[in-house]
Amino acid sequence: MAVINMDLKNLKRQQKIDLKDLVKSIAKGNSPESKISVATVQEIIHDLNGDGIKDKIEVYKNTSLNDKFDQEHFHLPIKIFKGTNSGFELWKENNNLIYSVDNTCASEGFSNIVVKNNYFTIEAQTCYDYNVLVNGFTTFKIENNEIFLYKYGEEYFDKSNHDKKIPSKVWIQKNLGKIKFQDANESFLKKLKNKN
Repeated sequence: MAVINMDLKNLKRQQKIDLKDLVKSIAKGNSPESKISVATVQEIIHDLNGDGIKDKIEVYKNTSLNDKFDQEHFHLPIKIFKGTNSGFELWKENNNLIYSVDNTCASEGFSNIVVKNNYFTIEAQTCYDYNVLVNGFTTFKIENNEIFLYKYGEEYFDKSNHDKKIPSKVWIQKNLGKIKFQDANESFLKKLKNKN
C-alpha cells in the first residue's frame, strides 16, 4: 500500500487540453504528435504544388480489419494536406485507392509512396490469381490546385514459374483522360486492366 501512495505523490498535474481546439487541430493535420501517429502507416512532407510551402501526404491504417498486417497494407485511406503559413489543411482524400484484401492470394498490399517534384507514386502489390503477383505503381501529378492520375503501371511475377516473362503494362493520362485523385479507385483500376 505504501508503494501506491508513493507513486500517487510523484504524479505530476497534467495540463488542461481544450477538446474542441484539439479536434480542430487534428482535422487540419496538426496533431500534437504530428510526426507519425499510431494510426499512420506513412507520412511524407514535401512541397507538392510548388508554392514554396511543404504539403503532407498521410496513409492511415485500416482499423476495420482484424489482422495487424492487413491493417497496414490493404484498403488504406490516404489524405493529402496543403501546407499553409499556419499548418496543414485537408486538401484531397481517397479511401478506395489502395488494394483491398484478396483472400485468393498472398500479396503485400501497400508498400510505399515515392515523391518527386510535383508527382507522387503509390506502390502496392496484389495478384491476378494465386500464382501471379502484380506490383502496381499509381502516379499522380499536381497541376495548379488539382491532382490528376498521371499513369498506372503493373509489373508481373509468376510464382509458379520464375523464368516466365510477363510483359509490363502502363496506362497513361493521354489515354485515361483527366481522372482526379479522389475519383481514382480500385474498381476503376480493375476496369482499366480488364479492357486490355
